[in-house]
Order: sequence, then C-alpha cells, then structure tokens
Amino acid sequence: MTRAPVLAVCGIPGSGKTMLCHAIQRATKAAVIPYDHYEQITQTPPDELARWLAKGADFGEIQAPGLAEAIAKAAQRGPVVVDTPLGRALPECAPLIDHQIWLNCSSDLALSRKLKQMLDFDGSEERLSWVANYLAVYPTTVRPLFRLQRERVPGLSEVVLNANQASDVVVQEGVLVAETLFSSR
Repeated sequence: MTRAPVLAVCGIPGSGKTMLCHAIQRATKAAVIPYDHYEQITQTPPDELARWLAKGADFGEIQAPGLAEAIAKAAQRGPVVVDTPLGRALPECAPLIDHQIWLNCSSDLALSRKLKQMLDFDGSEERLSWVANYLAVYPTTVRPLFRLQRERVPGLSEVVLNANQASDVVVQEGVLVAETLFSSR
C-alpha cells in the first residue's frame, strides 16, 4: 500500500516549528503529528539527562512511544507534517520521513519565544514553576541539547530556513516547500 508524503519540521524549542506546521496544515490540509504528545525526555530528571549527555547522547535511546505508528497511520490517509525537534535523527521515525525542514534560529531568540509562549499560556503557579525550572537547567542541560540538535539535525534536512527572520517570511517559505512536496506525489 502506498502512503502520502511525510514532512518533518525541525528546530530547537522556540524556533517556530508549531507555528509553521499549523500554517502548512491550513494551506495543505495535511495532518499534523506533534512530537510533544509522544516524547518522554522532558520527564527525565536533569541529573539523568546530564549523564546521558556525558555518555554521548545517543538519540536512539530517546523514547517517543507510538510516534512512528501515528505518523505511519496518518500517512495512509494523506500528507503529514511532523512537528519535531529531531526529525530523521530519531531512528524510529527516519524511514517514515520523506522531506525535512530545519528552522535555523539563534538560541537567544528561541529562548525568548519559548518563555513568552509559556508565560502567555497562563500565569499559574505551575507554569511559573516550569519556567523557573527550565531556566535553572538551561545552562547545563537545555543549551547542550540545543547544541546537539544543531550538530546532528540540519545535515539530515533538505531545506534550512532562517527562523531569525520575520515569521510571515518563514511561513511563506515553509508552506511553499510543503506544497511542492505534497503536489509532487
């Protein structure tokens, strides 16, 4: 049985992945599969993440139960966009991804976007605690993870977009990539 094309939109947190995925969905009617619904790494205690980083950070050890199955199932119905920090760097998903976009974004801009997103969501004590914890582990865990993403993921991508530019420009460029991919199959 043939399947529809799968496009992964990758980048560090705050680079604009979700925004671009939803714009692609509106323009193409593609299904969006959010990595965040399947990942478990954010539940890992910082000291365990530090040990994982110190031993080489094998992306094959990252658990996202059901993600590959969700992508494959959605691709049976039509085009799919995967909102993911890792794309093909996540071994279980690599064979399912036909095309990949990397959103190249500076860490300071991505951090400011992520913090704004979290603080705009709600001002609850739980949300504020999440932000405080994120900032506390940023230098020792988050920043090294960003570095690894930048080292390993862009080279697996057919397209690299400058996510430091205006979001409407990034959306226009990303939607064009998706429309070209989805119409060619």
